[in-house]
Amino acid sequence: MPRKMTITYTKDAGEFDDFFKRTDIGFRTRNIDLLTSIFSFVQAISDSTNIRMEEDGIYFCVMDPTHISLLDCFIPRHVFSTYNISETCVRGLNLTLVNKVFAQLKSTDELIITFEQDNMIVTMLNSNYEKFYEIKLIDYDDDEMNVQDEDEISIITFDTRYFTDLVKDLSAIGETLRVKI
Repeated sequence: MPRKMTITYTKDAGEFDDFFKRTDIGFRTRNIDLLTSIFSFVQAISDSTNIRMEEDGIYFCVMDPTHISLLDCFIPRHVFSTYNISETCVRGLNLTLVNKVFAQLKSTDELIITFEQDNMIVTMLNSNYEKFYEIKLIDYDDDEMNVQDEDEISIITFDTRYFTDLVKDLSAIGETLRVKI
C-alpha cells in the first residue's frame, strides 16, 4: 500500500517576504512529498516538459518519446500556500536537473520556486538553513496537446502477476500487441 500523503493548506492571502516578493512569478509550499512525487513521476515519462502556470494552477501535458504514454496533470493553486502569476506563462524544464535539486528537500522544508527570464530559482527554507539553487530553463518546443475527456471508457482489470507473465510471453513472440475491445 502506498504511503499516505498529507496536503497542507494555509491561509489564502499568501505569504510574501524577502524570499518571495509580490512581484515574483512562482509559488511556495510545504507540500514537499506531493511535489517531489509528481515531478519524479513526470520524469519517468519524459526528461523535459513545459509547465503552464495559469490562474487556477499548474498544468503539465507530456508524452513519452515513443508517443505511447501520455500524462495530463493539473496541480490546483490551493496546494500552494502562495501562488503568484500576473498572466499565463509557460516554462520549459529539464526534469532530470529539477529532480536532482528536489532530492535535497527534507519533508520539514518550505519550498519556494520563482521564475526569472531564463532561470528557475529554487529556495529551500528551514529553521536550520536556507538553500538556493538556480536551474536554467530550457526552450522545450513541444506542441500543446489538447486532451479531451472521453464519454465512454473501457476499463480492463488484470492481476499484475498475470499481466507481467503475459507481457513477457508476448515480447518473446513478437513486437506488436493489439488489444481489441
